[in-house]
Amino acid sequence: MLGVGSSAAHADALADVRVRCQQGDAAACVQAGYIYLEGRSGRPNPGKAVLHFRKACQGGNRLGCVSEGLLMHHDRPQTLSHEAAVALFEKSCHEGSITNCTHLGFKLQVGLGAPRDLPRAAQLYRQGCDSGDGKACTHLGAMLEYGFGVEVNQLHALDCYRRACEGRHQRGCVFAAGLGQKAR
Repeated sequence: MLGVGSSAAHADALADVRVRCQQGDAAACVQAGYIYLEGRSGRPNPGKAVLHFRKACQGGNRLGCVSEGLLMHHDRPQTLSHEAAVALFEKSCHEGSITNCTHLGFKLQVGLGAPRDLPRAAQLYRQGCDSGDGKACTHLGAMLEYGFGVEVNQLHALDCYRRACEGRHQRGCVFAAGLGQKAR
């Protein structure tokens, strides 16, 4: 990524990465997206950021897919629909982005952008948890603890929470402690 400097330097950098992006350099599209998002060459422009992330994603750059999806999902949900986020998460999950599998699981769990599908959400969380995604472990643990779309299994839930905690997902630590107290 580009460092701190004068706005003229950022404008030159933006011009360079935009040209490279137009020539099909997907990594340059991601760089342009972040320049627009962070406002390093003027005011922040999330709309242009999304367009550049999308172009990067279409060019096969997984970070472009992740960035577009996360921008829509977390930071600026008004820039894309939930349906568009689901499509992005689905695509990048299929291409191996465990983080986006977890995001897709959340969308399916709550029914945002796609019909609610608790068994599939649990499957996606399990995939993420098995790959070391602490957030996915926390979500799967909650589904197992309370029986959301899966059979209640508090021992497995506790294991998921502990794995989340080991993966530095703080909420998993809190839930592991709470479930551990209940089990005593």
